[in-house]
Amino acid sequence: MESAHSPSDRRRMEDPPVHGLVIPVLGIPVRFEADDPAPIAIAADAFSAWRGVEHVPRLVSDTDSARIRVWLDAPTGEEAFLVPADDPPIYQWPDRDRLIVRAGHSCGVADAARRDAILFVTRTLLEDPHAFRAGFLEPMVLASLAGTDRVPIRAAAIEYREIVLLLAGPPGSGKSTLACAAALAGFRILSEDRVHIQLEPRLRVWGMPGYIDLAPDSARFFPDIAVAAPRTGHGERERIVLNVRELGALPALPVAQRAGVCVLAPFTGHPGITALDSGSLQALLLRTQTRDAPSEMFAEPVRVLSRHGGWKLEPGDDPGAAIELLKEMLDDLVSG
Repeated sequence: MESAHSPSDRRRMEDPPVHGLVIPVLGIPVRFEADDPAPIAIAADAFSAWRGVEHVPRLVSDTDSARIRVWLDAPTGEEAFLVPADDPPIYQWPDRDRLIVRAGHSCGVADAARRDAILFVTRTLLEDPHAFRAGFLEPMVLASLAGTDRVPIRAAAIEYREIVLLLAGPPGSGKSTLACAAALAGFRILSEDRVHIQLEPRLRVWGMPGYIDLAPDSARFFPDIAVAAPRTGHGERERIVLNVRELGALPALPVAQRAGVCVLAPFTGHPGITALDSGSLQALLLRTQTRDAPSEMFAEPVRVLSRHGGWKLEPGDDPGAAIELLKEMLDDLVSG
């Protein structure tokens, strides 16, 4: 990455940024800096749900912070570093602390140890704000915060009366589709794909509200809203982009302190749920999280989340038909 920078690129990196913004993402102050207003506007939109946390000082860390710098246009230099412009982003982890992302003439590096990320992006990429948000900005921000005490869990999160129900499962298990169905049923969406678990000084489930990115084949379940929604990506990476705020499903705060867990299980036919004791839930939940990371990373958060037991949900063929089962589980959490 270093060798791809020309001397002029290095001088630009040392210049003070013209545009800036601080947002407490996951309760950690993140400073966004850029030499152009477009990345700042996209960051302000992507992480707008976190602005409410600013008014709750106990939720904002006074010991951690991160910095995200975005420079317009890619660095010049070794063309071998670049990939074709039409290709989707490529993600590489050269070591446990760093994430590299690249697509076309745009690239970025996040360093968890330094709580820092720098991105060089083209104007073409910024013209598709959802591609920049989902492919570059969100991964870079979360990778920069990976060294904190917020542990990522693959789960959508449905909020009801200040309690969240986590819908846990690997990619492709239907988390986003169920989150969309829940939003249309009147629930708040804390996250559509991933939450972050903080254990000290107490349990906190941090969401990532803002957008629901649906696979195109999910459009058949929501034809009225999917037909007019913007799309981003190409081929297998194409997504329908739904704004959670416009759906009326944005929570008051992107964090909850009480949570229940439901693990999604592939199933066709009529939806059904099975109650799980603590041990069964813990084993099943852990298996959904450890495909790309060591199990010890998740062991304690999974143990804490599983201590009261939970459920396995087979959503069936129609996510709308599973909503009554979500209500049943949430009612049990509220009454408990």
